[in-house]
Amino acid sequence: MKTDILASISNGIKSPAQVGMREWCEQNIVIPIETGTPWAGRYSTANTPWVKGWYDIIADPHTRLFAVMKGAQIGFTQTAMNSMFYWECQDPGACLYVMDSLDQARDTSRLRLQPIVRASPTIEAELCDAEAKDAMMNVLYLFRRSFVRFIGANSAGKASSFTYRYLVLEEPEKYPTLTGGEGDVIENLLKRCVRVWNSLVLIGCTPTKKGGFIDRYVNFGDMMRYMLPCPKCGMRQSLEWKQVKFDSELSPMEAGRGAWYECANAECRHHWTDADKRLAVDVGEWKPTQAAKQTGYRSALISGLYPKDDSASVRALVEAFLTCKRDDDSFNAGSLQVFVNSTLGELWEEPPVRDVKRGEVFRIRDRHKYSRGTIPHDGRTFLILTVDVQDRAIPFAVWAMAHRDMYLVDHGQCAVLEDLDEMLTRPFLQRDGKEHMIEGVWIDTGYRTIEVYNWVMLAAVKVVVPVKGETGQVTSQSEPIKAQRIGQYPGGEPLPRNQSIVLRHIHPTHWHFEAAKLLDAVKLDEGETLDQALLRQPLRLHLHAGVDTEYVDEVTAEVLIEDKPDKRGAVKRFWKRRRRKNHQWDLLRYALVARYMMKDDLAALAVVPPAKAEDKAATGKPGGGAKVPAEQPWIDATGFHM
Repeated sequence: MKTDILASISNGIKSPAQVGMREWCEQNIVIPIETGTPWAGRYSTANTPWVKGWYDIIADPHTRLFAVMKGAQIGFTQTAMNSMFYWECQDPGACLYVMDSLDQARDTSRLRLQPIVRASPTIEAELCDAEAKDAMMNVLYLFRRSFVRFIGANSAGKASSFTYRYLVLEEPEKYPTLTGGEGDVIENLLKRCVRVWNSLVLIGCTPTKKGGFIDRYVNFGDMMRYMLPCPKCGMRQSLEWKQVKFDSELSPMEAGRGAWYECANAECRHHWTDADKRLAVDVGEWKPTQAAKQTGYRSALISGLYPKDDSASVRALVEAFLTCKRDDDSFNAGSLQVFVNSTLGELWEEPPVRDVKRGEVFRIRDRHKYSRGTIPHDGRTFLILTVDVQDRAIPFAVWAMAHRDMYLVDHGQCAVLEDLDEMLTRPFLQRDGKEHMIEGVWIDTGYRTIEVYNWVMLAAVKVVVPVKGETGQVTSQSEPIKAQRIGQYPGGEPLPRNQSIVLRHIHPTHWHFEAAKLLDAVKLDEGETLDQALLRQPLRLHLHAGVDTEYVDEVTAEVLIEDKPDKRGAVKRFWKRRRRKNHQWDLLRYALVARYMMKDDLAALAVVPPAKAEDKAATGKPGGGAKVPAEQPWIDATGFHM
């Protein structure tokens, strides 16, 4: 009896085996084919060599917490499970293993852990025979000297009455923030082992956004990166997505075939092959990038570029990236974020947003007050109408265009296109009492296209310019307007009497920026007044006194989004609607399109003093003797300059 007691005491206090954690796992853990592993058999780190350093850190008695921010399929889960088996067989202590849901915990236990236990004699021998088999079905593993409990974060309150030496948090970014009356889930879980002097917390997670749970805890540690030597220059570097080079204008398959990984050494820039990468991964080393901010905290970051299989080849990753990017219309969320977070293991950063300020629109209205329906300008102006045809309404805006000024004269909406004919016969009064008629129309053709085409061909005004917003595939920033002669309706039927119209395709992003610049606050130099600053503005916008909150809401309905730089350093910027109605914003853009097309005629107005406008019309000469073209129609019937 005495001998038995001494043996029991000895077994309870004996130190872990002298063999290291990694070596023990490779000697004693067998992973059968039914777990879904591509490398069935005795466990080996040959296919995931970076995990060797993780075992050293986990086994280090000075480590209190080890956090890994990673891409998917990097080997963390298997490492955590192997560590759990090692602890229970060699350095026992109660272990709590947490997944995002109880169903996930049960599936992992049944489909991964139990097959490993049955295939690994050393581990199976440590289980409490019959009792353990029943417990395993309830995700509780009873070992001879301790136990492991698997739980879902949605039921974390069940663990609150126990203290644990080991805590594994897998994918904590997916955990619910609060559970019932238990408070913060992760905070409560961490408290389960805070009083144990030799406790260890193991965290592995794909990231989400900056400031998330894994981002915070990785920053507490030393932020190690797995450094590989360049096969040409030998400089050690971590694999980063920005070094993957490809032509983003090609199809995903073509871009993938021509892609390569470029050495980060500016004096080398060697093109790594996938074979080069696989060889370099075998001889990589973990290197800290900062000093740990808390005692005993270690951390590591590793992307989805490291695996040695074909799914992590440069070709496959580029194909996946471009497919996600083209599937994601907003470039701000969805599949692209999943690629960045899960595949690359990198933080998703929300693009910065720039609002068009509502207060600035009101200030523009108030700095030059004039009545709705009037033209507050003494000299010659061109009066135009911009129209944004919708399914059930037709918003419009009337603009007076001077050399360096554009005035909103009127705005509103009508029900049918025929209402525009009445507007074309309506006079608008200038400040000197003269009547002006609308001289040109810029009309959107995106909706009710057949009706719009018919109206354009029959409109009671000489200049009618149909427009259509397009992507950069038709136009470009350097060519923001492109003309196309149309001789048929959208269905293919020819226009009546063999007529044709000239459709103007406009580059939306370009004109969004032009409109935003016009609505920006005027910058004052030191000691300068607003009136003085306005005098040097190349283009001044004026809004009539009838501009109200509804108008301001529409003209500020879109915000600027800036994406991260692409592989060639270009920044993707685009505008996104934040309110349901944005018609007046579109009409402002069409007005700027009109000014662009009228630029030569507007420039000619600069040399005609307002008082001499009648002389100029009669003689073709301004008062100062400088010759200017006689006044004439500034655009022909097709919309081209004469």
